[in-house]
Amino acid sequence: MYTGYDIAPLYHSRTRNGLTFGRLLRMSLLFLLVLFMYGTLVKTPFFIYWFPIGLLILVSEFAFMIFYIIDGLMNRGKFNSFEMLLLLTVTFFPIYSGIVTWVYFGQPIIKGILIQKPWLEGLNGLVIFYMLKSRFITLYELRDMQLFYPFLTMPLYIIIILTFNPNKYAGTLFVYCNSVKGGCQFEFEIMALAFASIYFFIKFVRKNDWRYAVFWLLFFGYIFFINQKRGTSIALLGTYGLYALLNLKLDKIIFYALAAVTLIISGIVVLYLFLPDILDRIILQYQNVILVLMGQETGESSADARIRESMIAFKYFDKNNLSFIFGNGRIDTDWQSGPSAEFGHFYPSDLGMLGVIFQYGILGLLVGLMSYVMVLVWNRRIKYFQNDTYYRAIKYFILFYAVRGIPTGGNFFDPGTSIVPFFIAIFYFFFYMETRPWKQYSL
Repeated sequence: MYTGYDIAPLYHSRTRNGLTFGRLLRMSLLFLLVLFMYGTLVKTPFFIYWFPIGLLILVSEFAFMIFYIIDGLMNRGKFNSFEMLLLLTVTFFPIYSGIVTWVYFGQPIIKGILIQKPWLEGLNGLVIFYMLKSRFITLYELRDMQLFYPFLTMPLYIIIILTFNPNKYAGTLFVYCNSVKGGCQFEFEIMALAFASIYFFIKFVRKNDWRYAVFWLLFFGYIFFINQKRGTSIALLGTYGLYALLNLKLDKIIFYALAAVTLIISGIVVLYLFLPDILDRIILQYQNVILVLMGQETGESSADARIRESMIAFKYFDKNNLSFIFGNGRIDTDWQSGPSAEFGHFYPSDLGMLGVIFQYGILGLLVGLMSYVMVLVWNRRIKYFQNDTYYRAIKYFILFYAVRGIPTGGNFFDPGTSIVPFFIAIFYFFFYMETRPWKQYSL
């Protein structure tokens, strides 16, 4: 059966595991894809240098999609479930949002489509699936790159924190100012670290090797203490806990739970003795989460802003008929006076799933959640790879991202529009291998 052009023979060599030109080329392309997928440099002072490279990758992926569709229609005559899901996602949301914005606000449809270009970043999922399917790379080469990447980026983040003044970059994408969190601080992309923490946690509890525990705590510690992302930290803790409940025996659950409690108490004592300011800020942050859920003012600008933004969202649900079902779309900053003239200080991504409904409606929400539904469908049919650590890490990362999406909007906003398709492509390839054993893919 025809499956598309096979580019692997052009680059594979007899010394596949050596540092050959072919392997160097594969790893370089893979590194660029991972860098683009996470959007790491977008949230650093080096964004100005990365922008033209990222734009070139996006245009290249769009061209790849066109050729992929033509090749599929002319030679295969059909697409698999992942391909159809991804192509639906990257085309539906820009067109749908463009039409909705035109209906409610009069913005030209083409502007509404172009402002939704982050959805096209999901095409990296199609590219990575093709690279795996054509044997250009293997799954474990991809795994190794995903684990190497956070070991590269976290030291970079720490160097930037120690050498750059965040106040100089206030108002940019990578600096966030919040008095509760200690003023202005860098806000780097941490999903690579989150995946590494999930992988090494699973590796640790399966192998009982404390070296993996060190890596796990290293990445989680950065997220919890330095980055201080509440939603991400809570979602990660929930992911660890769910994995333990579903995969460990009772005695191991009790042992690791007691070890975790001991570690947390020890950390609190250390902070209390040596860094009490950080401890006070962390306690205040989680107190504010509870107050916001109760609808009360907290004095924290970001938390209080979410309450005000929620009121704006409900105002436009009332103003625009059926917008709760179809959404309100997205206004381009270059059209008339931009979204701030219409809404004021309002960012749908601040509101999580409420922001998703505001922008895309219940209809758009259901279409976007189809990705997670398909993961459940594929997972039920995967048997052979269920015990593979990499497969488990991919599965639990997708679960983590879905839970994290409740307060953040997840796969509906950048960088989720890029990250989720990438991980679902890997997940689907496990399904693809299991349902096509005659192809004999190597890990």
